[in-house]
Amino acid sequence: MSNTPTPENTETSPSWQKPVAIIAGVVIVGLLIWGIYAAFSSKEEPATPTPAPTAEATPTAVPQTPSVSITQPTNGAILDITQPVKVEGEGQALFEGNVVVQAVDAHDEVLAQETAILEGENVGAGGKGQWSVELNLQDVMPGVTGKIVVFSPDPETGKNAAETSINVTFGEPVQAGITIHQPSPGAVLDITRDVEVKGEGQGLPEANVVVEAVDANGNVLAQAATTLQGKDVGTGGKGEWSVSLNLKDVTPGIRGKIVAYGNDPKGGRIAETGIDVTFGEAMEPTPMPTEEPTPEPTEEPDDPSKALEGKTWVMLDTLPDTEIDITFVRGVI
Repeated sequence: MSNTPTPENTETSPSWQKPVAIIAGVVIVGLLIWGIYAAFSSKEEPATPTPAPTAEATPTAVPQTPSVSITQPTNGAILDITQPVKVEGEGQALFEGNVVVQAVDAHDEVLAQETAILEGENVGAGGKGQWSVELNLQDVMPGVTGKIVVFSPDPETGKNAAETSINVTFGEPVQAGITIHQPSPGAVLDITRDVEVKGEGQGLPEANVVVEAVDANGNVLAQAATTLQGKDVGTGGKGEWSVSLNLKDVTPGIRGKIVAYGNDPKGGRIAETGIDVTFGEAMEPTPMPTEEPTPEPTEEPDDPSKALEGKTWVMLDTLPDTEIDITFVRGVI
């Protein structure tokens, strides 16, 4: 007799349980694999956190100090004033970029003025820029010394925000000179009427000429002022001059000079010249009248009757109580 159980007595699992068991196994294996990977991954260096982006800080603008400079012409230059003079320079932080350029003489009198605006990328925000002007100085006396002055006015303060200057000479100096053409040296002047004095000059300040008549001791007898006449006399060119001197009260015959010169604005005389003259004809002295002696009468023996003239004769022998007088005139009783 066999002990093997019969099929009727063996229990069997339902058919749906087999797929479930397979799925459960796959899940368990996956979980094991993930656990192992996580364990090894935890040993790596932690990732550095990425910082959040921040806005870049804008640098604070540094305020610029107002300034202006001259690059042309150079300090001490002699300017060619026969044509417009170009003046250039730079500036920064100027109010609205404004620049004023002046040419002034030694007494700070303005000879010419122009305005300019800075040119550049950031001049409106105080940046550096360039400026340029042309000054017309053709009416200035050549050789006058002065300055080119540049400044930028500040309307808020009423003062100049920036200023600079250079020394210059306005043109080549002209040699000053005066000559006297009339009267001629050594002349005897007719002082019974006004004496005409004429000549030429050049390079005289404001074309002024002063003419004097002086005696031998330098005393001024008469003086007159005039100006040169000519196209370019205002800028040092040559011109003519003429004056009249009243010398009627001068003693005729005294000697002296006619002197001509230009006035120096700084004081003194420029290009003085002179000629020797005599002021009128010398008068001959009038002799004093003298008494002429009365000639003594001379006897004329040829006419004896004249011996009886001019006398009264008395007759001595006459009639008693009678006296007779006799007077002879030219021999006649």
